[in-house]
Amino acid sequence: MKGDAIREYGGALFELAFEEGADDAVLSDIRGIMEFFTRGSELVRLLSSPSVPTQERVSCVQRVFAGVEPYLLNFLCLMTERGYARSIYGAFEKYISLYNEKHAITDAFAVSAVELSEEQKNALISSLSNRTGKKINLICRVDPSVIGGVSVSIDGEMFDGTVESKISQIRRKLSELSVN
Repeated sequence: MKGDAIREYGGALFELAFEEGADDAVLSDIRGIMEFFTRGSELVRLLSSPSVPTQERVSCVQRVFAGVEPYLLNFLCLMTERGYARSIYGAFEKYISLYNEKHAITDAFAVSAVELSEEQKNALISSLSNRTGKKINLICRVDPSVIGGVSVSIDGEMFDGTVESKISQIRRKLSELSVN
């Protein structure tokens, strides 16, 4: 399935859910089931298999995902019926992107030497939210090679508050000084 079609299906699901006030519920369900649709997963192979009759594949989706938001269940059945099971993950990514755009949410990626405390995370979210005017979805990662501090990437911008970065800045300023 081509990228345009993925965007079209993911976009159509978002628009329908948004119009019906179900966009939050659909997003929650998508986040709960998204991992089942990663490339090469057993479920995707089953739902894409030409050796399994279409109606059996759709019935499988109906049984496995019976508890999800009805719009999402219908979407999964439609994608399976039309032979697009391999593209469900991409359509989910498009849905999330549109949701974030509509709700002024942006992802921020933080890297630190140690796990950030809840208080540190909340302070970072508050600072980034004030700076961008958006709600922040903070995604944290621990990297032991970071000496200390935090590096944050958001909307294509990098804010490097690591100790290594600060030492480099000091080193650069010292090298610019000339002694007379």
